[in-house]
Amino acid sequence: MKKSNNFFLKPFKTFFILLLCNAFLISCETFIRGKEVILPGERVKVIPIQAYLLPERENFTTPALSGIKKNYNWSQPGGNPQNNVGHISFDNQFRTKWEVSIGVGSSKSGRLTATPIIIAGNIYTLDAESKITSFDIKSGKKIWEKSLVPDGEKKDMAFGGGIAADHGMILVTTAFGDIFALDPYNGNVIWNRNLGVPVRASPTSMNGYVYVMSVDNNIHCIDILTGDIKWNNNWFIESAGFLTSTNVAIDNNIVVVPYRSGELFAFNSINGNRLWADSLSKKNNLSSLAVIKDIIAKPVIVKDIVIASGHEGRTVALDLNTGYRLWEKGIASIQTPWVVGETLYMISSDKKLITLDINTGNIFWYKDLSLYEVNKKKANFIQYNGPLVANNKVLILSTDGKLIVLDAKNGEDLNTYDINRDFSITPIIVDDIIYLLSDDANLIALY
Repeated sequence: MKKSNNFFLKPFKTFFILLLCNAFLISCETFIRGKEVILPGERVKVIPIQAYLLPERENFTTPALSGIKKNYNWSQPGGNPQNNVGHISFDNQFRTKWEVSIGVGSSKSGRLTATPIIIAGNIYTLDAESKITSFDIKSGKKIWEKSLVPDGEKKDMAFGGGIAADHGMILVTTAFGDIFALDPYNGNVIWNRNLGVPVRASPTSMNGYVYVMSVDNNIHCIDILTGDIKWNNNWFIESAGFLTSTNVAIDNNIVVVPYRSGELFAFNSINGNRLWADSLSKKNNLSSLAVIKDIIAKPVIVKDIVIASGHEGRTVALDLNTGYRLWEKGIASIQTPWVVGETLYMISSDKKLITLDINTGNIFWYKDLSLYEVNKKKANFIQYNGPLVANNKVLILSTDGKLIVLDAKNGEDLNTYDINRDFSITPIIVDDIIYLLSDDANLIALY
């Protein structure tokens, strides 16, 4: 039987198609670092494309700032249980007073996540391998250190957790699911509670209870004296999210809990009864942000107002007691906002410092922080930590080590300092000294 020409050409067609496919795949390889191993899974853009109205420069207005007060302690990750430090004093020339290593810093296996705390003249840090260290704030001298890694566990799996102080104890959470109450003078364990699941978030404490969010989206209320669990509440968790969690805000016997699914819940802080709930996720959101709904920025309580920002693209002001939404802006953020009087300062995920009226949500002025990015090739990797507001100045620390100082009334440039290190943790200010913790685990005191 005579065979058709198509029969003889079929092997060549197959070979040609395979050759084209191979050439296409090779063209997709990067020639910068050679062939890279591409991990399986869906790629998601995590920096949002935002749409919100900003005033023209000629329509900028000047906010009124509250009086300045001295800050003597930083006992919680957000300064206090409300995550609201206010307008603090700061007479500083940004000179190095001392610098010490706290241990192991960020690496491929883990990263620093814990904000240092300061109480009674000592500063406490937690490195990327769950080692807590106490330093004297005047000299930087090490007082004691203690590893909180359980026997048989690997240190390089220890990243996450955080520190707080209350009732004369240092409270520490770890990635191994432990909550420790330690003696602040020597690090001895007063009590220890294991939750059975990792904890990435820092603890927050008030009125005799410690509140901790575990990675399974469960909030735990723990008796600070005994370590006994008083109540907990679990909410569903999203499949995609950041490898970190945030902490709660507490005031007037109300604890405001940001869940990784994008919901904000308020509970009675004593008995755990649910008071209200809201969502920072956007309905019918078709953008890549829709799969990552985390609330990474700490909620802030100012009098009877709760300010909260979500990664997906929404900032809201809510009545603390009822959950009634006072206003809403389509601004995404993973940085905790800062409130001074009636003025809210926040850094959006698209790199803008924005000031708003806390009562109405109206924008006073904004500053494009991308203007400080000299190396445009690295611009996509630069983010901004903060803000802090002190002595009529706004302080912002970029991840590539630029400390930006702006006028708090209008955003005008005052100065920029190159620290020449990488940073992922917002600085803290106590007694006119600013403390910075770099990604390579160096604690720096500037005066």
